[in-house]
Amino acid sequence: MSDTLYYQQDTATSTDQIISLFRETFTHSEGAEEGDLIASLVEDLMLRTEASDRWIFSAWEGDLLIGCIFFSKFWFDQSDKSAMMLSPLKRGFLSSRIHQRLSPLSIPQDSQ
Repeated sequence: MSDTLYYQQDTATSTDQIISLFRETFTHSEGAEEGDLIASLVEDLMLRTEASDRWIFSAWEGDLLIGCIFFSKFWFDQSDKSAMMLSPLKRGFLSSRIHQRLSPLSIPQDSQ
């Protein structure tokens, strides 16, 4: 495994790894029941949302998935408006890596 960190816009080819990452992350921080619940939500969002209505971004160290975030579009009943929903995030998850990558943009640490 390489220690090179890279980011990519992901596709369905990493679905199992992404679901596992959310399960492991939330199991570690919130317990097995919450980990399974979040993994189920992520799986539903990934498998039931049209590819054109979701944007998945992942962080990798070599071939190891270390972080993932995605946005999915949803619509309001009785309205023609839509919005984007952000995937669940564990507070502080990858914050040091994200902050390191965003620091050239001068984003204050406390705005994470």
